[in-house]
Amino acid sequence: MFTTESAIDIAATPERVWALWADVPGWPRWNAGVARAALHGPFASGSAFDMQLPDGGPLLHSTLIDVVPNERFTDETAFEGVVVRVTYRTEVEGPGAAEIGAGVSGDFPDVLAVLKRVAEASAMEVACRCGAARLLIDGTPVAQLYCHCDDCRAAHDAAYVAASIHPAGAVRVVQGDLVARVVQTTPRMACATCGTHLFSELADMGLRSVNGFRLPPGRFAPQFHIQCQHAVLPVRDDLPHYQAFPAAFGGSDACVTW
Repeated sequence: MFTTESAIDIAATPERVWALWADVPGWPRWNAGVARAALHGPFASGSAFDMQLPDGGPLLHSTLIDVVPNERFTDETAFEGVVVRVTYRTEVEGPGAAEIGAGVSGDFPDVLAVLKRVAEASAMEVACRCGAARLLIDGTPVAQLYCHCDDCRAAHDAAYVAASIHPAGAVRVVQGDLVARVVQTTPRMACATCGTHLFSELADMGLRSVNGFRLPPGRFAPQFHIQCQHAVLPVRDDLPHYQAFPAAFGGSDACVTW
């Protein structure tokens, strides 16, 4: 049997680290060895989840076998006749255990270093105008931008909107009730009391688009404009103005000249 152990000190609460662990679709944020992950059921003993390895690697099917909230969890994966158990104490049993175990655990120090950085990143609180609803946002945004699409303009009766894009699991409702409304296709969540728009669900991409105008001072730093083909009027600033989307978001990088 192959066993190995890696450890790191993290200056964050157990609840903060647990939130990152329990957000299975968000594992790629801190584990470069996971390209995609999906949990089938609650984050509890007995639930199954799938992990897609990077660079076209295999899809692994795993099971949570020991889950103690805010303390630890263990998962078990059968792979090529070998059983791998990870509790951030790893045991590998079966033929070739030493070789496979070394491969599985080789990046553990790097994984823990990224987990530490993400866990220690300052959380950001966003509230509606009346204070009845609050969000807690962990980590850093995927992007911050202005959107000029016709859906956003129609939904908000505005020329454009400010958007801070985050992994869905990083944006949590910690207080109040929200109501959803859909103008074309995007669910937009607002405070049930005052109607302040808080975020939009970009479910197909696993993202949430938070209202950039509600972020604390200094926390919204837009990088570019998107969907300027739908713009009502020119907006002249020093940012890129993409006709649709930048290449990093599936577009062509084509810009408007106003």
